[in-house]
Amino acid sequence: MEEFVKAHCDQIITVFLPLGLLLADVTFKSILGNRDLHPFGGDMALCGFVLYLVAVLNIVQTVPPQPWPAMTVEVFGIVGALTIWFITLLLGSLERWWPSLFGAFLGLCSSSLCAESAWSMLTKR
Repeated sequence: MEEFVKAHCDQIITVFLPLGLLLADVTFKSILGNRDLHPFGGDMALCGFVLYLVAVLNIVQTVPPQPWPAMTVEVFGIVGALTIWFITLLLGSLERWWPSLFGAFLGLCSSSLCAESAWSMLTKR
């Protein structure tokens, strides 16, 4: 089992970390009385944005300075993750089930992609 976890650590983190955060978010919000499921996509997209931002900032801090064209991909990734967060918040604010479910799906995908990108950045340095 330990070998499996070591061999597939990046896939486990990118799938189960966002799902675990989503379950914790749902649990805490329901305990605190917020039983509305509409904004969960925005929560997941925000978690993905934070993961990606922290990984980029860690790379910028530990790696020697790189020329501007090499950093444009990371800057566009940060702006894209933040844009997806705003889109999922907008979909959740409509308070209808189909846009909210699409926003939750979009937020979960965004969080998974950001976690995958962050993991690959941190393991390649």
